Amino acid sequence: MITSSALFIMLPTTEASQINPILLQSQISLKDLFGLLSRLAQLLYDIRRDLNDKRIQKIKVRFMTQHWICATHPLNLVIVLRDGVWGVEDEGRIIGVHEGGPTREIFSQHVNIGDRLFFYTKGEYLIHGLYEVVSKAYRDTTIKWPDGTYPNRVKIRKAALERPTHPVRISSPSLLKQLSFVKNQSHWGTYFQCSMRLVTKEDCRFLLQLISSHI
Repeated sequence: MITSSALFIMLPTTEASQINPILLQSQISLKDLFGLLSRLAQLLYDIRRDLNDKRIQKIKVRFMTQHWICATHPLNLVIVLRDGVWGVEDEGRIIGVHEGGPTREIFSQHVNIGDRLFFYTKGEYLIHGLYEVVSKAYRDTTIKWPDGTYPNRVKIRKAALERPTHPVRISSPSLLKQLSFVKNQSHWGTYFQCSMRLVTKEDCRFLLQLISSHI
């Protein structure tokens, strides 16, 4: 038998207030206890059912490996790879996520440990890879790069791959047409001007095959 005082300790305030007072006697029978637990299970089910779809999506993203193309300048990439740190400016654009908001929030919510990064160097039109995020997003305003602070940062390392990789020029029409996000090849460069772009698994496989085969 369970006393009513012990039961109230077990229950959150909101749930306890919804329990039928008839059940809260000095002693609760096993049958009444089962009924109470059934009511609590229904409450938990209702809470889960009513969760916002966007919130559920954010939870799922935390457990998925995502693939990004990160655009930067050649000199900045040298520093990124030397120090093992990738950063994005507060004014930078992150494309491929559904919700909007400040870059700082999008970066911290969507760039996760285990994500894989390709780098695109502006002016050289080269794809480099593959790198892995090894830390949670963090804020750091220490000056590291010559043209900006890039305070939204993660730590990275070279991803373990079966084959070595080599930078590959991506400006060829025959290559660009293989990328699902390049909708207009006449202006293909605009698709690489954002700070980060989330890419599909198919695009990732193509890019990985590309940089692995040009050795």
